[in-house]
Parts: sequence; C-alpha cells; structure tokens
Amino acid sequence: MVNSLDLAGVPDPALRASFELCDRVHAAADPDTHHLVRTYLPASKHRYLHALHAYFAATEDIADDCFTDWAAETGAEVRTGLGDHPLRQAFAHTVRTRGLDVLVLDEFLETIRQDREAPRRCATFEDLRGFLRGAGGAPARLTLPLLEPVRPAEREMSLLGEVFRLLDVSRDHGHDLRTGRRYLPDEPVDVVVRQARRLVEEGAAVLDLVHPSSRPFLEMAIAGALAGLDELSGAEWLDGVAGPHRTFSGTVR
Repeated sequence: MVNSLDLAGVPDPALRASFELCDRVHAAADPDTHHLVRTYLPASKHRYLHALHAYFAATEDIADDCFTDWAAETGAEVRTGLGDHPLRQAFAHTVRTRGLDVLVLDEFLETIRQDREAPRRCATFEDLRGFLRGAGGAPARLTLPLLEPVRPAEREMSLLGEVFRLLDVSRDHGHDLRTGRRYLPDEPVDVVVRQARRLVEEGAAVLDLVHPSSRPFLEMAIAGALAGLDELSGAEWLDGVAGPHRTFSGTVR
C-alpha cells in the first residue's frame, strides 16, 4: 500500500512521526474505522482521519485527574500551533491546516468533561441524545471538512455520529456499569433501535452532500451502523440482574 504520508509530503520529522503514531493508535483503538479509511478514502486523506480518530481514542483513555490539563493543552495547541506532544502534534496540525472548527472540538471536550464529573442515567433515548450529540455528533462534524462537503451537511453528519456513539456505548455497557455509569436509557432496546434507525435514515442524506470520493467511505460506515443496530435489536440491556442476556459486540465506532 502506498504510504499516504509520502503522497502528502511531511518534511518535518517530528510531525511525520506524530502522524505515524496516530496511524498506529487508530489501528489499535478502532480497526474497523481504520480499515474503512484505508480502503474507501483517497490516500491523501488518510493521515488526517488517523490523526482525528487517534486523538478521540486517546482523549477517552486519559485518566480523570489528567483530563483538565489534556483538554487545556489541546485548546492551546489548536489555536496557537505551538506544542510538541507526540500524538497531539499531528491532531493540532490537522485542525489548523484543514480549517476544522475549534468550537466543535470544544463541544466534544466539554461533553467528555461533564461526563467524567457525574455518572449519568437516562430515562429515554431523547435524554441520552444530549450526550450523544457532544460525544459522537461533534467528532463527526469535526471530521466533515475532510470529506469535502459540497453543501452544508453538519446536521446529517451529527446524526450519524450520534448513532455511532450509541453503538459504542452499547458495546461497552457492561464495563460502564462496573464503573458506575449507565448510559443506555431505561426504554426497551427495540424502542431505542427504532429511534436510532430514524437518525440513520436522516443522516444518510449526507451521501449527496459530500464529494464523490468520500461517498464510498460513508456508505460503508452507514451500512455498518445499520448492521450494528440489527445486532442490537431484540437484545436486553445488561443491568446487573441475573439471567440470560444476548450480548452486543458492536463492530462500528
């Protein structure tokens, strides 16, 4: 496979190393989206998508007592261009050179900060959507300029991002329960799945709003989301009550 770094040209050794690190982190943290990026997007876009996905994954893994510094340092780096963090250097370069909206990044970081401060419990899917918009919709909107929209598509990308995040927390539900968090709503699973499918149906309009070179990537991501919802349909939320539960593995993040 042709190295996208060579195609784009990254003369700074430190920045090049940062992009290469992001590639590895993305592949380890989320092999499914890494595969989609590598297979269905032009090589010139790979390094930028790897940088974003690696940053999102690293942010989720930062310890609670380090998160404030991580978020503050990120904010400074994307606004000034100064910083030599081995992973964030590529992320900040991507945000600055590709014209990504730092206010959308701020929304993501604020959502994660609030989530870490207070365990949540949602009665309905609509209650959960506030979290999904910030933790899933904002990263999707931040990614959008890299997919070259030909018309405004922020809403559609945000809806898809919400569903990707829903599948993410569904997969991690057992672990989250053990850490005192229960993201999934009290509504039956199939009720949530029906509402999530509507978001996918609306979000799929993004296919007509981006450059043709980005459509195969989004088509596969949407297909993966629908497959994930199919797998989730008919399951029961694992809530610590004894008894059989069909597990949800989830293949899309």
